[in-house]
Amino acid sequence: MIKNKRYKNVEYEKFKIYDFNYLSIEDLKKIQTPKLSWRLGKFIDKVYRISLRYRRNDEYDEVYISDKDVKGILGELSHIKLIEFLNDNDLIRCRRKGNNRFNYNKKLWFFRLNREFFKCKKRLIEIEEGVLNKWIGKNNKNSRKKYEVKNIKKNDKNGIDDFVIYELECCKKTDVLIYDLDSVIENRVNNKLNDLQNESIWSWISKRKIKKNRELLKNIDNWKNDYRVELKNRFQYLKDDLYNLKIGNYENVDCKRDNYGRRLYNFYSRIIREFRKFIKIDGEESIEIDIKSSHISILYYLIVELNNDDCDNEFILDIKIQLEKLGNKNLGRDFLKKHKSIFEGEGILWSNDDEIDEYNDFYGFMKSCFNDGSDRFEYKKFINNILNSDSLRSKKNFNYKGYNIDELEKLFFGNGGYELINDLKKIDLFKYVSKDDGRIKPFNRSKNISLILHKLENELMDSCRKLMIDNNIIFISMFDSFIVKKNGSKKVMDMLNKELQTITKVVKFRIDM
Repeated sequence: MIKNKRYKNVEYEKFKIYDFNYLSIEDLKKIQTPKLSWRLGKFIDKVYRISLRYRRNDEYDEVYISDKDVKGILGELSHIKLIEFLNDNDLIRCRRKGNNRFNYNKKLWFFRLNREFFKCKKRLIEIEEGVLNKWIGKNNKNSRKKYEVKNIKKNDKNGIDDFVIYELECCKKTDVLIYDLDSVIENRVNNKLNDLQNESIWSWISKRKIKKNRELLKNIDNWKNDYRVELKNRFQYLKDDLYNLKIGNYENVDCKRDNYGRRLYNFYSRIIREFRKFIKIDGEESIEIDIKSSHISILYYLIVELNNDDCDNEFILDIKIQLEKLGNKNLGRDFLKKHKSIFEGEGILWSNDDEIDEYNDFYGFMKSCFNDGSDRFEYKKFINNILNSDSLRSKKNFNYKGYNIDELEKLFFGNGGYELINDLKKIDLFKYVSKDDGRIKPFNRSKNISLILHKLENELMDSCRKLMIDNNIIFISMFDSFIVKKNGSKKVMDMLNKELQTITKVVKFRIDM
């Protein structure tokens, strides 16, 4: 409750934050004033939520928080002092880096939360600080306005369009119901452990990554226990945020297009596959319809269109012009010839026959080149690394099973494909990378192929999104797939594939069983 001369006994809605066992509000009150304790608690909650949202491969990196939010939560006059307190006590590490694109001399705020916050138990409590609740309420109101149709503008700088709003409304009609959470979490723990153990023996993985994995696995029981707690916390966060979305609290909603291919992020985009399987739509079971071998299929589609004289895709035509200026006349035709039987027509890649030998797709082809015990998961990761970075090429004396990087690329893609993927990393695509509001982010051309494939994938997904919206179908998109009601999913898949056929013959959806 706030009292002043003009407004008497003004009471604002009380918002909730996580109170962590590792450092509770009561602990903070022993060190700081009650008002500052609530501000610190809210800020820790903010960094925690954003860290969960933007984790990569179960890693919690430092996260960006705007100057407006830093000062709004911690206070215009007290934010520097409170950040120093958090930093000095190893609660949140703060770094100023990067440049604000509106003020080049102004550095940005980045924060990394102590990992103990992700491991400990927590509970939701109401904020007992009126001014802070007032600020949160105003911020929530502004966030909700962003998702109102009347406020959507063409090329909106917030990355919000009609598709984003439709999917947000679809998310409100969903729930995640897991009756045996412990067994689902145990399944995830075992899958993750298997991945870590595999990565630790891959010869092409960086020494730093291998060392990190082996450190984690020194005490497997401790790692498992910590990871179980993290997964329970993430599920609780998912349920809490879904509840807040349904009651109109938009403060933590971050549904938008990204600046990297304009991929669409909705409420479920970042949750693990093991949780996605339990999504209910209007109380009904759901199923995932995905693009089979999406990454490599989209690459094949790109090369087909580069060699298509009737191609009218402006993005692909721009790529083609730049490649021809580099002297690339083949445009990857060798790759098409080498793998036509896999990707085109009703070939092996699209078969629903589960008995077909595992060598009969692109990753199976890679495996057949060496005929050893390596698994498909390794080859999928390996090809993504080759396409989406120069890390292997930059390694001194790199050798994989007797091949250097040039020999490997020629083996997998053919001579023309080898030239193409290396020329694609030389062209200028910076104009297709939109700038985050208030931030300047560097772009490395070694990531050109990743950008191209994400952008083309999203164009295909947008065509399918429009079709489903026109047919009033409730769906949730997951970059290269759609989650829909299980009942009627075959009809939806056939409809989507018919739509794709008007664009390309080489990309198709399959039901992920």
